Amino acid sequence: MSTMDNREPKKDKPYQIVIDQVKKEILTGNLKPGDRLPGEREMAEQLGISRNSVREGLRILENMGVTTSQHGAGHYVSLCFDEPMTETLSLIYTMKGLVRDDLTQFRYCLEREAMYLAMSNASERQKRQIEEHLDALLRAQTEKDRYVHDMALHMTLIEASGNDYLITAYRALTNVIEYYIPVFRGKIIEGMKSNDKLEDAHRTLVMGVMNGDLSLGLEGLDRHFEYIRLFQ
Repeated sequence: MSTMDNREPKKDKPYQIVIDQVKKEILTGNLKPGDRLPGEREMAEQLGISRNSVREGLRILENMGVTTSQHGAGHYVSLCFDEPMTETLSLIYTMKGLVRDDLTQFRYCLEREAMYLAMSNASERQKRQIEEHLDALLRAQTEKDRYVHDMALHMTLIEASGNDYLITAYRALTNVIEYYIPVFRGKIIEGMKSNDKLEDAHRTLVMGVMNGDLSLGLEGLDRHFEYIRLFQ
């Protein structure tokens, strides 16, 4: 790690100096995952702030998933952002008060892009999982069970895209969906029960993924979301 610049102007929140400096070192390539950060005392001297401010900045970076601490060994760059980003996005989506139309449109956009990517990135294991979720969905006896396998099927499609950013955004979105949709809490969505049209849409979607047929996959996806929109 390069020597930290202790000539930065003072800020209202000294811990932000730590965050900005670590961010700068990562963006310039001086810090990479696995690299150890200087000790708290060294950072405090280099940046001209107190050790408490350094400690607070490092705590925030760890909560963000940028760094991790190892007892007795110091702080390291981790860039393990999946869980922190999912939690942060979920909270932002919820606080923004997204209406169901917005959630459905966003979900459709993510799944449509995932379908394109899954055509070349889906593993055989993921294809089997999608097929297994479809079978479980068709055999489910309750609306709650159908919902669980429905969402699992679509989550596996997203994971089959192989795009970490898309996966993280979708996980955060499903957290919000689970908060808003009553069926997740064991209630039946009025009017939205499994029927032949919805099951056929899922079959078509899965067949497209299994056969590497993009047109068929998109057809199933479109029919699935058309059905969802009927019961918004």
